[in-house]
Amino acid sequence: MLTYPHDTETDLNQAIRAKINQIIGPDGVLVDTTDLDATTFHPLGGAPLGSVCDQYGRVQVIEGST
Repeated sequence: MLTYPHDTETDLNQAIRAKINQIIGPDGVLVDTTDLDATTFHPLGGAPLGSVCDQYGRVQVIEGST
């Protein structure tokens, strides 16, 4: 099982939260799901839609992969 320390992206999380608050403005409502379930911002990589995954997130067979 992969575990990811909650405190490793504190500065990044604060910067993201500040930008989100700027975008939603003073009357916006922010529901922070990270408080409910730890979230990462792709520090572990990703699978691009169209080249690795289809539009539904299903991984496609990649030629030469094992």
